[in-house]
Amino acid sequence: METKKAPVKPTAYPATMKSDSDDKGSLVVGLFILGGAITTMIYCGIRQLIETMPTYGVRDISSDQVKYMRGVRRRNLSWLWYDSRTEDTASEA
Repeated sequence: METKKAPVKPTAYPATMKSDSDDKGSLVVGLFILGGAITTMIYCGIRQLIETMPTYGVRDISSDQVKYMRGVRRRNLSWLWYDSRTEDTASEA
């Protein structure tokens, strides 16, 4: 009597690799990503302690900029005054 062998199930894994049936591979990848993020944060913290960061001061506004902004405010206020005094013809239609 001849014994039949069970059919071989095709797998996507090479013969030298075991299948990840216990799902530990995703845990390992997640731990590597988390470790990389923690290492990056520690590096940035140490770098801020060691290196002096540039300080940025607030500069005074130039006279040309003051004149320009004064004109913009005046123009906007005059438009606001004009719009508030005119009749709204769109609501009547």
